[in-house]
Amino acid sequence: MIHWVYPEEEGEAGLKVKMVRCESCGKLIDEQAKVCPACGVSRTEEDLLHPIRVNRTPPAQTKPAAAAKPAVRSSHPVHRPGEAAPVPERREEVRTVPGKRQAKRSLRTPLIIGAVVLAVLIGLFVFLKGKRDREKYIADLQTAVETIQSSTAETERCGLMIQKVWTNAVSEIRDLETDKYTRNKNGFGSFKTGSRDAVDSLLADPDFSARLKGISDDLYQVVSMVNRLGSPPKEYEEAYEDLKALYTAYRRLAKCVTDPTGTLSTFTQEFTAADNDVLACYKTMLTRLAELE
Repeated sequence: MIHWVYPEEEGEAGLKVKMVRCESCGKLIDEQAKVCPACGVSRTEEDLLHPIRVNRTPPAQTKPAAAAKPAVRSSHPVHRPGEAAPVPERREEVRTVPGKRQAKRSLRTPLIIGAVVLAVLIGLFVFLKGKRDREKYIADLQTAVETIQSSTAETERCGLMIQKVWTNAVSEIRDLETDKYTRNKNGFGSFKTGSRDAVDSLLADPDFSARLKGISDDLYQVVSMVNRLGSPPKEYEEAYEDLKALYTAYRRLAKCVTDPTGTLSTFTQEFTAADNDVLACYKTMLTRLAELE
């Protein structure tokens, strides 16, 4: 511990004594005292021979030297004596209108957002339009198939009636449903001499003639439907080919019934073949429609 030593002070009997502080209690005592009168601690010979003397006032604190400022390098060339004076470099200043770049940036962001929104809307419109067109095509395809199926059922009934009249006329078979076409005197006389006369009598019947006209109207309607479906989407091209096959078989059957020609044998063969063909194509079409759903 460092003790402050004070200058000589006047002691008892007016004598000048040197005072030091006790290392134990810190009281001022005589430099030559062997025991501290305040705390009673003995002083060593080393303390008596070599008392610690330190100036009362602490040394003045020195300020740290200021750091040297870095030298500033001049951008201008140094001109030395005897050398040609350098030509100062000309720098072109690019002046920009304050806020112009920021204005461009602020204008670019809405344009980008608008372009993205427009692209999304166009894509959504194309998607919805394609979906609506596909749904409409499937609906029209099903309508055409249903029309063919309904007309085929009526065509079969008319064809079977023609075949029955023709057979009863050839075989002279009496039947309440066919007698008015196969026998004279409105069904109460003898059988007609020619079987073809019986068929012509059936075709001339107003009710039967109206039924045949209905078949012809259905055929015309189916032709119109098939033509409208002539440009199918790529995924429905096979379905359209199946529809054309069904239409071809149905048209063959309708022509056979609405305009019966030849003999009973040839009519029966053509009618049976066309009817079986329609049935096979109809089953294929139903399978195709089930795959598309």
